[in-house]
Amino acid sequence: MKHYVIGFYFTQDYQRVALIRKKKPDKLNGVGGHVEDRETFTGAMIREFDEETGRYEGDWFLKATQMGYDYSLCVFMAVGPEFNPIEAEEQVTFYNVREVLSNPDLIPNCVWMIGLCLDKKIDNVVQVLAT
Repeated sequence: MKHYVIGFYFTQDYQRVALIRKKKPDKLNGVGGHVEDRETFTGAMIREFDEETGRYEGDWFLKATQMGYDYSLCVFMAVGPEFNPIEAEEQVTFYNVREVLSNPDLIPNCVWMIGLCLDKKIDNVVQVLAT
């Protein structure tokens, strides 16, 4: 089974979110990647965010887990000040949350993930089964 993490970093007013423009597919996505051997899910989220943005953020909160036939995905969120990410092959940029949710370049699964992260009524980790 392969394990992955994805994270959504919001500005302190929750109006903007950091997303990465992936090359394959050419879409906007949360920042994340695979969990390495002997690495915790939170450790993987911190490492991936640091690698993609040049910024170490330690306050990631697990919001959901998604289980598929041969994979697991942990959805994280963090909140902090907006910053300028490093220049990279796959660029991270801050987007207005309301506008990006209807952006056709956003990977469709990110819509429910961002919504879940912003829902203050949900304080437990949500478990999702992939179909």
